[in-house]
Amino acid sequence: MKEEIFNQQIEAAQQRLHELWQRTRESPSLPDPQETLTMEALQELSTALEELQVATEELQQRNEQLAIAHETVKAERQRYQELFEFAPDGYLVTNTLGIIQEANRTAAALLNRSQNSLIGKPMAIFVTKEDRKTFRDILTELNHFPQLHDWEVRLQPSKGQPPFPAALNVAAIRDRSSNLIGLRWLLRDITERHQQAEQTRKALEQEKELSNLKSRFIRAASHEFRTPLTIISMSAELLERYKHKLSDVQKDSHFQKIRIASKQMARLLNDILLLDKTEAGKLEINPIPLDLVEFSRELVEELQVSIGSQHAITFIHQGQCSNAYLDKKLLRQIIDHLLSNAIKYSPRGGKVHFELICQDRQAIFQIQDEGIGIPKEDQLRLFERFHRGRNVGTISGTGLGLTIVKECVDLHDGAIAIKSEVGSGTTFTVKLPLNQLNQK
Repeated sequence: MKEEIFNQQIEAAQQRLHELWQRTRESPSLPDPQETLTMEALQELSTALEELQVATEELQQRNEQLAIAHETVKAERQRYQELFEFAPDGYLVTNTLGIIQEANRTAAALLNRSQNSLIGKPMAIFVTKEDRKTFRDILTELNHFPQLHDWEVRLQPSKGQPPFPAALNVAAIRDRSSNLIGLRWLLRDITERHQQAEQTRKALEQEKELSNLKSRFIRAASHEFRTPLTIISMSAELLERYKHKLSDVQKDSHFQKIRIASKQMARLLNDILLLDKTEAGKLEINPIPLDLVEFSRELVEELQVSIGSQHAITFIHQGQCSNAYLDKKLLRQIIDHLLSNAIKYSPRGGKVHFELICQDRQAIFQIQDEGIGIPKEDQLRLFERFHRGRNVGTISGTGLGLTIVKECVDLHDGAIAIKSEVGSGTTFTVKLPLNQLNQK
């Protein structure tokens, strides 16, 4: 508006000057020197006014350009402010001493403070004490050698919230003379990244441990197969070469060794196949009517024959156990493995106690030995595949038996408990519901 009024005034002055100059030229009298000078002055003034008008138009055009540029800058600043304010990461602007001058909403949320309360606070107070010295050292370094930095610290929000790991990224703010005037900080909560890294580390450790356990299993299985195979081979060779010289008792002894070794191999193969079914989710439960007393007694007698007089197994029972409804094959796996382990880890001549109690619609199997016991640190992992107690020494085994026991107990919706002390023996207690089929 001011430019238009100024232009109108210039045009009016030009018009009056033009009229005056025109009248002077039309005068009939000859101009004297004074009049000539007046006309020249009027001409000069007219030219000056025209130049002034051109300059005014150029100025007006520049003002319009500046107005457009101003609106553009304003829009860009508004856009930057919105990006800054609503960015998913935390942003802070500080002076060169680390005093906060601006903070967006995300930064305020991360630090559990309002945006206004952050202004004027040293950024260092939100860094944990353990990382504060490192943070100040880096801040000092930035003042001498300002450049892009990226590192991790632990930030401590206010009001007692726990610290969290954060990635800090900082860039220098410079004036037109390239002087450092401030710092722009990006704060990113990397708790999830740390958790994922920790999970990956644990998974790798577990994978490594599983690989080691599998290697141990392969070695143990090879040994478990080699021993009975050697017995079978030697006994068969002796029977073949010296059958005419051997007495009937000696022959029966070798046949017995072959039978026992064959059963050991068959049992190991069954364990592996059973475990494979478990991994594939194909192991099923098929309960049938069972007399648990008779079933348990037969297992004990069968096992007692195979071990001879090296160990004594005592079996007692209580309650009405003739109307159970359980899976015969899975129950055999449970009792057979627990009794075999009790014998294996007991000293020669040691006693194994097996008690069966039927009460409150439950079958309770309790097997107690006088063996080496299980360290407490191993008891928590006792049912893991391939895991064995650290005190087993040279006693052979694959680390599959108790895993299979646990799987069979779980299929019955039962429970298994252990009580053990190193050097004082171990007691396993298995509880299975007697009416398994009716509960399904």
